[in-house]
Amino acid sequence: MTKVLDVSRETSPNAPPHTESIYLLTSTSLSDVEFKDPATQSQALVGLPRVQSVDAVHRFCDMYAEALSRVHHVLLPGGVSPLQCWLIKQFLERVPQARLVCNRFGHALLTNAVFHDGVRRAVLENAPNTPSELLRFAELPEDRVSAVTDGDAVAISVTKTAAESSASVPARALRVVAVKSKGQQQRRREHNQTHHPAHFTNELLFYYDDIFSALFVGHTLHRLPWLSTVLTEASRELLLPMPPPLAMQHPLSRPSPLLDTWRVSESCEDVVEALRRTPELERVLASSYGELCGSVEDCIAGLESSSDALERLRSRLARRLATDTSRDVHRWSTALLKRILQEVVCTQKASEPTSTEMQEAFLCWARTEGEWGRLATCLTHAAMMLPPSTDTEEAAGASSSATDTGAAPFSVSGAGESGVPESLEGAHGVELLVAVFNRKGLHGLTRTVQRETIDVRVFLAMSEEDLKRVFKATFGITKRLGLLQEELRRSL
Repeated sequence: MTKVLDVSRETSPNAPPHTESIYLLTSTSLSDVEFKDPATQSQALVGLPRVQSVDAVHRFCDMYAEALSRVHHVLLPGGVSPLQCWLIKQFLERVPQARLVCNRFGHALLTNAVFHDGVRRAVLENAPNTPSELLRFAELPEDRVSAVTDGDAVAISVTKTAAESSASVPARALRVVAVKSKGQQQRRREHNQTHHPAHFTNELLFYYDDIFSALFVGHTLHRLPWLSTVLTEASRELLLPMPPPLAMQHPLSRPSPLLDTWRVSESCEDVVEALRRTPELERVLASSYGELCGSVEDCIAGLESSSDALERLRSRLARRLATDTSRDVHRWSTALLKRILQEVVCTQKASEPTSTEMQEAFLCWARTEGEWGRLATCLTHAAMMLPPSTDTEEAAGASSSATDTGAAPFSVSGAGESGVPESLEGAHGVELLVAVFNRKGLHGLTRTVQRETIDVRVFLAMSEEDLKRVFKATFGITKRLGLLQEELRRSL
């Protein structure tokens, strides 16, 4: 059984007015199929409340005291935030039987005083306004923290009777899916930083539940389903990638092996890789408002779309900064957040447009209390540090052209009957294939088509193994692509 624990204003009055989803996973014995006998139940918690005070932690523990009394593992998805160190300690003191499960960075941060001190100094230089009390060393003993890596399993065990212990009863477990940033690894090789130990990397952890075919993605994705009730031009399905906990916000006095400039495209690719590596996946469970709507492909398409839009904004700002000597992060991030609202969030037509006063009020909240303020700051710093992306502008143009082609009456058979087979090849063939994929609901694969320059002719020549390898497709997607190939061949 999987239950969502709500972290709302009642739990933490100073928290942003949106739900955080923490998942309580319960297993029990075969004799307790209705989950009525607490003595046979065993529980694990996925995620922790992102609060800003010890009092908020205590309120959460008091509210769910009965449920937390049987929790034996607390798993942290995504990366570990240094701002949670002291709050994690306070939580584990209230749940003394629980053991924390996280990545190797988190293990060192919570148990190694020397490493923690280095992280604390880097965080304070990166974000000087960070409350120092949140960065206090947790000083957890080794037996309270487990570091896991890719492929490990965390048992959601149950207390079995003697009869059940002798029988072959499969135990519920979560499989760890760890994603290492290929871009960060490449940059470290280029700067001869390969000597750093493994715990210097705050790698993303995802947890796959094979019982419910669900993947826990934590705070790597962010959404506000209620947004369309405040901003009428916004979509309920909007997904935004979030910068990792150690993303740089301001220039440092010297390079840090811990902090890195946020590259929004790499964050998107890391999450997509985790989603692609679990072929049986049916549900995506985030730390904001529970299960994501739609299929996994819908999730990937939405994430890639917003990531591309954010990268285009970053690239435009980088071009603007090339002719401007001002490096006021606060000034530019405020302007960028407004652009994000206009060009990434409010993209739909509404019969009753949002008033200017409402937009300004939302911007004020997003800048000071929501996650979007940090997103805009990290993206602004990236624009100051990284060159404009020509690939992004070209992809935007190709995508726009393909969309126009798809909006007009289009059929591949018409192109073939016109006697111009060259239209199926080259750049125009790529645009046509993108349009076909969009019409067939394969939005999540269009970036691969553009990146690999796959035109219609190349697509039709691909074997089933080619489709699996190039598109990293699951069995179901491979089947759909094969049927699409047959349909196109008949049309031609």
